[in-house]
Amino acid sequence: MKKFLFLLALAAFSGGAIFAQKSAVKDAKRELGSNNLGEARTLIIPATTNPETAKDPETWKIYGDIGDKAFDNERIAKTLGKPGNDKAMNDGLLESYRPYIVSDSLGQLPNEKGKVKNNVRKDITSKLRANHPYYINAGIYFNEQKDLKKAADCFEIYWDIPDLAMYEGDKIPFLKDSTYQVIKYYAIISAIQGQDHNRAKRLLQRAAKEPFIENSQFKESDIYELLASEYHQEGDTVKFLEALYEGAEKFP
Repeated sequence: MKKFLFLLALAAFSGGAIFAQKSAVKDAKRELGSNNLGEARTLIIPATTNPETAKDPETWKIYGDIGDKAFDNERIAKTLGKPGNDKAMNDGLLESYRPYIVSDSLGQLPNEKGKVKNNVRKDITSKLRANHPYYINAGIYFNEQKDLKKAADCFEIYWDIPDLAMYEGDKIPFLKDSTYQVIKYYAIISAIQGQDHNRAKRLLQRAAKEPFIENSQFKESDIYELLASEYHQEGDTVKFLEALYEGAEKFP
């Protein structure tokens, strides 16, 4: 009898915990709608790690919307000539990205019938497309603040967005012009200046594999020079020589 009561109590507790987490997601959405972003954030963050809500696309969509709303509030204020908060604006923009990516990836998972019904993608693709150019401004802002990690994050996000799977088949492709190529360089330089050498090598290797767009700020050969320099600094003689030879072969 005691065992039965214990199991009954455990089941009730477990059910209550599940309800509490799902309720927290609804409450976060309500606070977001009321523009109480601090409270919304406090409610949603635990839900992103709770097993009952962490796999729900809506949980991560709300988290991304909180960052997007923080960004939009300050952007609109500045557009209207009011003294917007640059830090809140750019932190919000950066905060929104990863939750949106997680939300969309969860939305692409098939349901119990084996069908994919991604209810979050349309809004996420629209917001990321609209926000895309602002990641340049955010990267410049964080660079001026000497926060080189966040600067590299923003420049890399600008680099990433046009090639996200959610945009495959779009009728209006992203413009990949000389500015797009220059921002790749900014992402690389921010990583190097921030002493994040593993990231710098990864970005340089990626840039070397992608089509190069002519621009007025740097040459394609710079990619191989920087990559060779990274290997030289870490004492990897083999990779250093490989980068030198590859660069010399392409640009004798």
